[in-house]
Amino acid sequence: MMTLGLMNSYSLRSGINVAILDMVDETPNNFTTDNNYLYKTECDVQNDTSQLTKQVGEFKWTINQQTLLLGCFYYGYSIMNIPGALLAKRFGIRLVLGLTGILSSALTMLMPILAYQSFYLLVIARATVGLLHGVTFPAVVTAWGIWAPPLERSRLMSITFAGGAIGVCLTFPAAGWIVSSINWESVFYITGAIGVIWSIAWLIIIHDTPAKHPRISSQERKYIESSIGIKQSAAKHAVPWKHIFTSPPVLCCFAAHLGDNWAVHSLTALGPMYLERVLEFNTKSAGILSSLPFLLCVVITVLWGMTADFILSSRFLSILTVRKISSSLPLALSSITLIAVAYVGCDALLVVILLAVCVGVLGMTASGHYTSFLEVAPIYGGVTFSISNTFNSGVGFAAPQIAGLLLIDNSLASWRNVFWLAASITLFGSIMYAIFASSQVQSWAQENDIREETENNLMVKKVDTD
Repeated sequence: MMTLGLMNSYSLRSGINVAILDMVDETPNNFTTDNNYLYKTECDVQNDTSQLTKQVGEFKWTINQQTLLLGCFYYGYSIMNIPGALLAKRFGIRLVLGLTGILSSALTMLMPILAYQSFYLLVIARATVGLLHGVTFPAVVTAWGIWAPPLERSRLMSITFAGGAIGVCLTFPAAGWIVSSINWESVFYITGAIGVIWSIAWLIIIHDTPAKHPRISSQERKYIESSIGIKQSAAKHAVPWKHIFTSPPVLCCFAAHLGDNWAVHSLTALGPMYLERVLEFNTKSAGILSSLPFLLCVVITVLWGMTADFILSSRFLSILTVRKISSSLPLALSSITLIAVAYVGCDALLVVILLAVCVGVLGMTASGHYTSFLEVAPIYGGVTFSISNTFNSGVGFAAPQIAGLLLIDNSLASWRNVFWLAASITLFGSIMYAIFASSQVQSWAQENDIREETENNLMVKKVDTD
């Protein structure tokens, strides 16, 4: 259900990335150098596509308005990550994910109406959906901190995180088909309706902890709780903010997360636009081709997650080595492919292959820095991840809007700047994780230390009272 939940989350956030290609007036009269966008590109000339009919949509939005609309989801999303983790700890994952899912899905279904009313109403709606979805990843990580035995974490995290890639993989081609066969409005109606169905099913089926699950066997419950070795009461202890922000193993996870997010969010938001407006694919083809990187990501995420757990259970490599292979290597490879995309020009087939490799190999990171959040601080896994996701979700709106500033025109040279920036940030994350990553529970996150600290605090209070 968590995998389906991430599929739903990414479907709601990414449908507009394809729909916008049909919503906007792409004729030369709208896209001119006056609003920082050149209609004709090198690929028009090279591929002799200059006579292709451009989409005449209802909205005359500039490129900066479009990138604002694509990125504004993350304004709300970034705000809610830390509160989302705290809400999940306080009220449980069942209510938090179920209720936010229903509200965000219903709001998505209203977006066509809001678009016709006002561009800024649509921006506010997208940001509000992001606010509601800000609880998703913190709640998921919190849940696996409670439910996932250590030797099954790589596999379970990988399968769950694959849901995001599956959501994009299915939504891009489906949205392209819906736009071409029906209309762009239906993208929002259909994805929103599916989201409502999932949310209701989640509220009916899911329970917060093994202790609360009515159908789990006592043997399985004891196995999960004993293997994790964390009392539920300990998870409610005060968050050690100072230790978190000064811990190199945690900070390097933040850096790896940044590199991962920048590459993925750049291609999720701008991939369809690059394929349709630079390489001259139609909307339906752009949707299908944009999904291929995420299809490969799904396959690699699941297969590598299973492989990583097998390696660990067989003791072929240490936990730390597996984690570094799972994050530093794919981040470095993604950086290389992004630079390559910047220089292959109008070779559409090669661009699609390189983008597929770029996103696909990042599927390995579910067994890398994402799992490290649980290993270095199991009790605070949801909190540390939510802190990272708060800062790094800013990439979701920063990457498209910075791209809008870098795209002084629609030339390959302007897009090259976008790819170089993404490659540099991704490589930085790879290097930082390779140097500072750890697989050991940090002293400030160990249950014994927490218990001793709590007892000391109680003694101090008693002395003060006496």
